[in-house]
Amino acid sequence: MNGSASVSPIATTTYTLTAQGTGGPVTSQVTVTVEQPVTIDSFAADPLTMFEGDSSTLSWVTSNASSCSIDNGIGPVAASGSTSVSPSATTTYVMTADGPGGPISQQVTITVIPLPVTIDSFTANPLTILAGGNSTLSWATSNATSCTIDNGVGAVAVNGSTVVSPAVTTTYILTADGSGGPVTAPVTVTVIQPPVTIDSFTATPQTIVSGSSTLVWTTSYATSCTIDNGVGAVAVNGSVSVSPAVTTTYRLTADGTDGPVTAEVTVVVSVVGNVSIDSFTATPLTINSGDSTTLSWATSNATSRTIDNGIGAVAVSGSTAVSPAVTTTYVLTADGTGGPVTAEVTVTVVDLPVTIDSYTATPQTIALGDSSTLSWTTSNATSCTMDDG
Repeated sequence: MNGSASVSPIATTTYTLTAQGTGGPVTSQVTVTVEQPVTIDSFAADPLTMFEGDSSTLSWVTSNASSCSIDNGIGPVAASGSTSVSPSATTTYVMTADGPGGPISQQVTITVIPLPVTIDSFTANPLTILAGGNSTLSWATSNATSCTIDNGVGAVAVNGSTVVSPAVTTTYILTADGSGGPVTAPVTVTVIQPPVTIDSFTATPQTIVSGSSTLVWTTSYATSCTIDNGVGAVAVNGSVSVSPAVTTTYRLTADGTDGPVTAEVTVVVSVVGNVSIDSFTATPLTINSGDSTTLSWATSNATSRTIDNGIGAVAVSGSTAVSPAVTTTYVLTADGTGGPVTAEVTVTVVDLPVTIDSYTATPQTIALGDSSTLSWTTSNATSCTMDDG
């Protein structure tokens, strides 16, 4: 007998054929080998979601694989195993396993969350300047793709510094762009306008018999000036000739920030042979608290000379340094024929303005529950307070 039969074993199977007849039975065997198909039993990532810069572990298990590989730069791998990956952006990894019935593939996606942009600090040093001065803006950011500062500064590096010279008090805003942005931070540079001062006001000669004397003055930061006794409006720096008939005190008034301020000089009208004060000046006429100025004088026909406010007797002509704590008028008295005669000069003492030189928070951006350190420096302050606790 002859024939054939179709079989479909699910596993390797040995089949036995038995034939009956004379001398029988006889048998014969044949084995049908069944190859198990290649499978990817698992392919996973832990964690599936991570922040940019962190890592995730790919793990896999295969069966009946003759070779395995993973894309995105990993390449050939063992039939079962794990590897660490640090994608910079959301990435899908595909594993391919070859073997019976293969190749086959399976994929897993790792989601990458970009780190949020933050402004770590934005400061101005000093925070308070005089008009015409400079302040340095400094900043630091994290995860920023671009940064700009308003008020004419423009695009800047993500970390850096720049010098600014605002004419008036100005708030600068730093804008940082990136994931979760843009974010902003402000800093204010306070501009103090310098106070008006009279630097000098003199009469030459200070004592005349007849004729004229020349008044000369200089000021700083003055917007307008006037001199009394008929002189009127004058330039902020200049000179004018006067011819008083009798001894006359002229007052210069300068207006401006924290003004007006004044200074006086006396032109003494004398007769021949009489005692006279030819000049009595202070240089400079305006000083900062703690500084000094020099009183200078010249007299004619004087038998004695004194200056008040603790100076006492002085020579016919000379000079001396003084350091008044407050605005002070010094009177020079010269005695002799026709005397005594006097002349006075006022030294104006300007208190230095209080300034906040720096005020910073480090870091400037914190998580809820964390802390930041406030730091400050001031000049000429008598007291300081801080709001919000």
